[in-house]
Formats: sequence, C-alpha cells, structure tokens
Amino acid sequence: MKSQFKKAALKMVFLLLFITNLNAQNGIANFEIKFYLDSNRITMESVNGNNWNTLAVKSNSFYLNQNGMVTIENNHEEYENSKYIIAITRKGKKITLVGKKGTKWKDLVFEIPDKETFVVVNQNGIKS
Repeated sequence: MKSQFKKAALKMVFLLLFITNLNAQNGIANFEIKFYLDSNRITMESVNGNNWNTLAVKSNSFYLNQNGMVTIENNHEEYENSKYIIAITRKGKKITLVGKKGTKWKDLVFEIPDKETFVVVNQNGIKS
C-alpha cells in the first residue's frame, strides 16, 4: 500500500513539474494580481509571481510587468526581460487588460463597482 502511494505521489510531482516546464516553454508566466479601484487610481496587490507587493497608479493607461510599471515603446530590452506584460486601461469603473506577453489570454474586460470589490487576474484569466 505504501509503495502504491509513493508511486502515485511521484507521478503527481512529475506531472506538476511537466506542466510548469510546459508553461515556461510556451512563454506563459505564473502570476496573480488583485485589482481594486477608487475614485482616482487603480490599486494592484500582488498575490504571487511579482517583485512588488502593492502598486497604486493614477494614470488611466500604462503597462505592467513582474517589476511594476514599465515602458515598452522603443525598449526592446525591457520587453525581452519581462516574464509578462499587460497593457492596462481604465475608463470609469471599467478596466481593460491586454496581454502583450506571458499570458494565455489576449483581452480581459471587467468592472469594479466599488472600493470593497476586487478582481483577481492570473496568467489564465479572471480567477473566480
């Protein structure tokens, strides 16, 4: 019985390593971010996969990667060194995300109705 359990556990470990390696080979980053909104800024809280904890941004349009806000126009090195890049646009309570690199999704659009509500996004999309 112990032997079967060990074999099953080893298979699970190898499967997880394979999936993680497959994501890395496909250029998919592992990250998770909580998005909050208040009257004049977007606040993002890193759950995992980032080198920052919390960012509060007043701009209505910017790029984000694992290190924070980033400029990618005419900056090939920054693009290449990013695990993921997301273009973020805010119009009122509506947030639009465009996955430029390292995501399985192209576009995500969601609304955040009040300060107490947040939306969690990861490399796969909106997490429920």
